[in-house]
Amino acid sequence: MFDFSEWLTAGIIDGYKKGYTPFSRVTELTANYMLKSLITEEQVEEIATACPAPVYDEGVVEVGEQTEA
Repeated sequence: MFDFSEWLTAGIIDGYKKGYTPFSRVTELTANYMLKSLITEEQVEEIATACPAPVYDEGVVEVGEQTEA
């Protein structure tokens, strides 16, 4: 039998992993689907684990390191 909530969960995760869906959109979709009771909190946890927030290198300068102005 087709499970719509599992299909949504798998689609969100697959889209993120393949680079089609940015993290901010994953968050928005996940929250909306949960609020509409289309996915469970357990599925939200599954999505959150599979789709971690990206970490950006902000160009942190170490103490004593000089940057060109």
